[in-house]
Amino acid sequence: DCLSLCARLGLDVAEPDVFMDNDTSAYLDKKRPDFARMLARIKLGPSRVVVWHVDRLYRRPRELEDLIDLVETHP
Repeated sequence: DCLSLCARLGLDVAEPDVFMDNDTSAYLDKKRPDFARMLARIKLGPSRVVVWHVDRLYRRPRELEDLIDLVETHP
């Protein structure tokens, strides 16, 4: 659905810019490799983040704080 939305908005999305950590539970405190990869990609330059729902973007308050810090330093 997110890729369809991007297409409707005219946003080109390359395969390396799709990040999915499906089936990674917040309760088990598992690492989210694609979340870390997404943060690294955002640091490289202008980015847009499209998510199904905001609660799918971050799993713990610390991740939200990391995102806020990143947006403040890399608009």
